[in-house]
Amino acid sequence: MATAPTMRQKNNEYARRITKRGQKIKVEEEEEKSGPSVYIVGFLLFVVGGSAVFSFFEHMF
Repeated sequence: MATAPTMRQKNNEYARRITKRGQKIKVEEEEEKSGPSVYIVGFLLFVVGGSAVFSFFEHMF
C-alpha cells in the first residue's frame, strides 16, 4: 500500500480536480483567419485575366 504522505498528496490532487470535471479548459482565443491568401487571389486574377486576354485576341485576329 501507499504510504500515508503519498496517499494524502494524491487525495489533495484529486480533491482539487474534482470540481473541474466536464469543464472546458480555457485557452486563449484564436485569431480569426483572414480568408484567402493574397497569393491565391493574385493567382486567380492571373488565370481569369489571362484567359480574358487570350479570348480577346482570339476574336480580334
